[in-house]
Amino acid sequence: MSLMRIFVVAVMLVGGLFAQTVFTRVDHPVYGLLSRLDARQIIDFNSEVLPLSRMEIAQLLLRIEDSSDKLNPLELQELRFLREEFALEVAKWEVTESQSHEVTTSPLTPLLRGEGNTQEVASIILPSTSVVSTSLAIHPSPLRRGAGGEVGEGSAGEVLEKERWWLFAYTDDQFALRVSPLAGYGIRSVAGETNTIRWPGLKFFGYGGDWFGASFEYVDFGETGSHTDRNKRFSPITGAYVNNQEGSTFEYSDVKGSVSFSWKWGNISIIKDYQTWGHGQFGQVILSTKAPSFTQIRFHANPVSWFRFNYFQGWVNSLIYDSSAAFWSHTESVRPTRIIPYKDKFIVANLASFSVMDELDLSIGNAFVYGPNFRFETLIPFLYYKVMDHNTGRIAADDGNGMIFSDFKVRFPKDYLFYGSTYIDVINLRDLLNGRFDNQWLAFTVGAKRFNLFIPNLDVSIEYSRVNPWNYENRNDLASYKHLGYQLGHWIGQNADQLRFQVNYSQIRGLRHFAYLEWVRKGIEADIAIAYNSKKYGIVEFLQGPLRKDFRFGLETTWEPYHEVKLRGYYELSMISDEDPARTPNYMRGTQHAFGLIASYGF
Repeated sequence: MSLMRIFVVAVMLVGGLFAQTVFTRVDHPVYGLLSRLDARQIIDFNSEVLPLSRMEIAQLLLRIEDSSDKLNPLELQELRFLREEFALEVAKWEVTESQSHEVTTSPLTPLLRGEGNTQEVASIILPSTSVVSTSLAIHPSPLRRGAGGEVGEGSAGEVLEKERWWLFAYTDDQFALRVSPLAGYGIRSVAGETNTIRWPGLKFFGYGGDWFGASFEYVDFGETGSHTDRNKRFSPITGAYVNNQEGSTFEYSDVKGSVSFSWKWGNISIIKDYQTWGHGQFGQVILSTKAPSFTQIRFHANPVSWFRFNYFQGWVNSLIYDSSAAFWSHTESVRPTRIIPYKDKFIVANLASFSVMDELDLSIGNAFVYGPNFRFETLIPFLYYKVMDHNTGRIAADDGNGMIFSDFKVRFPKDYLFYGSTYIDVINLRDLLNGRFDNQWLAFTVGAKRFNLFIPNLDVSIEYSRVNPWNYENRNDLASYKHLGYQLGHWIGQNADQLRFQVNYSQIRGLRHFAYLEWVRKGIEADIAIAYNSKKYGIVEFLQGPLRKDFRFGLETTWEPYHEVKLRGYYELSMISDEDPARTPNYMRGTQHAFGLIASYGF
């Protein structure tokens, strides 16, 4: 059998190159609609790992459209609006589906026997230029081309005539590109002082052939004024690595990008972006967006409807100087500079998810944080990394930090959603059997959401999270579950808990209202030496003081009249006490009021 025949057969074994991957940001409003219709048992939304690709969302939108008779008027409006957002992917998926029905296994028979024309068989197995151009009727002008996203000619233009506006849009039978600006400006009042936030930026994404996707997004933030939270340590807002500060103004950036290669039942990406593992509306104990994004090799497989597998190998920043690698730069200068790089730090994780029944999803996985040397065995996606050091001859100075986790989601009865996640760093079975829970390095989230309570589109949520002392920490700081000093799990950090009750309501498409009550408690983050020598130093109890207590009541309204044009207004009453005089800024203490108005495009 020739190399070409082997290649074609190998492609068939992985299902054919019929998919393209560009991810949809984790806070996109589309996930709200998908979660709602999942709870209503109209679709199956696999939400244990986000983000989804734009093609996956397009598939779900088409399934929703098939059940449009079950939607209420607002959901129908949301569906039409989102169809415009994902019009390109919807058209691509419809082409793929129509062509997949034409693919048969009969042409493989002569190929496997070493007979027949390999090129002819390949054209059937791998539909690309001729198939797409025929299905989309591109004769000969591109489907979309030029600034402003004007509609192309021919029936292809009809397919995408309802697509949203882009700054620049181009599509032909082999290539697609979408470009959009990003901008925002907000005025906020915090404890009687005014500050502002602004951000310009740019994003684009594109597809090549039937198997390649790429994306880029860059935003430059600037905050000015009094009572700004520079470090964002104890906040659900993503942490920032400030790169410039002058007076009361500080700046930080966020850059994301991806290159993805896809096949019918999976994809692999080199990506710098955010992702969440595990369910949680107000924070995730397994993997959250608290830390800034970091570079990853990400792998996703969905070979059958009831099984999904996710894996990533990540490069995170340790913030630990490596003096042994220091060097002098520009030695010829009158003032040479001594450069001290950081020690390398890595994280690897996997998660296997099973749809046990229509109403129940279960997931289990593990992660491993290590450094400073890259370990090639972590490139095996299916390993149990937590025990890897037990049989590799590593010493304490060169080992890593392993953790295991699990997640579940129940969507029964109809209009209800129950979920939970568990993160386990260390379990002391002896203490656990003796009723000692505080000495267990674990965290968990449990929550429930009721959709359409009393009236349509009125949704109520309640969620509780607890993170025991020492979670996300390690005596070897190179193995802590952190990036740039921010924990990769829940934003409340170790030795803390959170209870939140929230009501969401929407009556007009794009106009959403939120009201919430939240209680957060935070104990001491003690010296890590105590954790490893309790006989000498004693035990740190859950919520052991000095204790911080937060109560918040908030109201928020967001309006998206057009695609990515957003206006957000909010008010929050906070009551914060802290026994630690240095932990909480003075302007946050006591009873305070905050409100703001933020306008944005594209972000």
